[in-house]
Amino acid sequence: MENTNVVTEQNVAFDLQIASFGDRFLSFLLDALIQLGWVFFWIYMIKEFRLRNEWFVFIVVALPYLLYHPLMEIFSNGQSLGKKWRKIRVIQVDGRPETIGAAIIRSLLKAIDRLFLLGLILILATEKSQRLGDLAAGTCMVYTNKQIDLEALTPKVEEDYSPVFDVTILNYINDREVNIVRKMLKNRLREPAHKNIIEAAQLFKEKIPNSNVDL
Repeated sequence: MENTNVVTEQNVAFDLQIASFGDRFLSFLLDALIQLGWVFFWIYMIKEFRLRNEWFVFIVVALPYLLYHPLMEIFSNGQSLGKKWRKIRVIQVDGRPETIGAAIIRSLLKAIDRLFLLGLILILATEKSQRLGDLAAGTCMVYTNKQIDLEALTPKVEEDYSPVFDVTILNYINDREVNIVRKMLKNRLREPAHKNIIEAAQLFKEKIPNSNVDL
């Protein structure tokens, strides 16, 4: 199985497993059966009860069929019912959840992907198994059964930890800035603050000559 490397906004890198073609195909089959089942059910109802209103047919039959995939992905964390079954989901290639715009783009290009098996060719040929809709939307499909614990990837800070500063550093920073660091480390025990820590490191790197702070 191919993996894709994801780097979060907190500069945490981890690998996610790209969904196989087989699981994508099985999820497609289940979704297609659900969509066709909906259409055939309403065809029967229309004939049985002689429902001839064109607007009713469009809103109740055609619209749910056309909007099934984008609405499911938007409101179900990048998953249709078929994808839930195969434990796969759509994400942005940078690891963020699939956006509304991306779900719409993927849906609009689905018909083109089916022409001349273009989608199949691209899935087999591209590094992240992306069809045309994925390439245009900046998405890929990954497995959901590999859970990433971001807290486990960050260093632990003891409850009674108190930072000790080299006396030479006090020539470049004041007491207020020292207290900011102490407060930030204490807050880290309750809630991750990666962005604030990075900003603080940048501040010290700019203020302290020959600093070896690694961002």
